[in-house]
Amino acid sequence: MYHAVRVASGPDPSLANEDATYTLDYEQFCQQMELIQAAGKQGVKLDALLNGEVAPENAVIITFDDGHVSNAATALPVLQRFQFTADFFITTDWIDSPHYLSSEQILELHQSGMGIGSHSCSHVYMDALNAAALAHETANSAKALSAIIGQPIDHFSAPGGRTSAALSPALDKAGYRTLMLSNYGYFRAGSALHGIPRLAIKSSTSAELFKRFIRCEKSAIFKYQATYRLRSMIRTMIGNDTYLALRKRLLAKT
Repeated sequence: MYHAVRVASGPDPSLANEDATYTLDYEQFCQQMELIQAAGKQGVKLDALLNGEVAPENAVIITFDDGHVSNAATALPVLQRFQFTADFFITTDWIDSPHYLSSEQILELHQSGMGIGSHSCSHVYMDALNAAALAHETANSAKALSAIIGQPIDHFSAPGGRTSAALSPALDKAGYRTLMLSNYGYFRAGSALHGIPRLAIKSSTSAELFKRFIRCEKSAIFKYQATYRLRSMIRTMIGNDTYLALRKRLLAKT
C-alpha cells in the first residue's frame, strides 16, 4: 500500500499535507519495483488476480490510497516501464483540488490499464459513521468515479483501515466487490474479499524488508501486526479524534 512518491529531495509544495512516513522517494519506489521484477513476480491490480490473469504465487498487488497527484505524474511512468498495473483508491471530494488527481488524470490511469477504486468521498473513518453517512460515502464516491471512467467501481479501500459491522452491507448495496484494509497481512487464495489485508510501504521500509514482504515471510510482519493491534485497541479506548491528535503531537517531536 503506497500513498505519495517524492521526485525532488527538496521541499515539494504538493506534499505539504502528506504524512512523510508514507511518502517514498522516487529512487526508493523504483528500487522496489525492480525487486518485484527480480523476484520473478509481477506487480498487478487486484482484478488481474481475481480474474485469473496471473498466478497467485507470481502476483504482488500494488495499491495507492488517497489520490495524490504524484500517483499519475510520478508512479504511473514507473509502473509502465516495468509493465506493472496497480489499483488507485481515490478520495473523491479531493478530485481536481490542488495536489490531488484531476478527473483527466484519473481517466488517464484507467486508460493505461490501472484499476480505479474508492477511498470514500471525504476520507472520514468508516467506524465513526451511521448508516446514512456510510451509504453516502460508499455510494456517492462510486458514482463520482464511475462517471469519470465509464465503468462500475468494484473495490473500496477504507480510510485508515477503519471498519465496522455496518460497512460491508453498505458496500454490498453500493455494488462493491471487495474491501481493502490496512492491517498487515498477506492475501491468500480463498481469503475473504471484504477485509483484504495490505502491507503499508513507508519511507523507512528497507530493501531487505521489502524483499521479505515479496517472499510473504510471516516473520517479517509479526511486529507490524502486533503494533497495529495495539494501536487499534488504543483508538477504540480513546476515540479517533484523540488518537489522531496524540499521534500528530508525537510525530512533531520526531
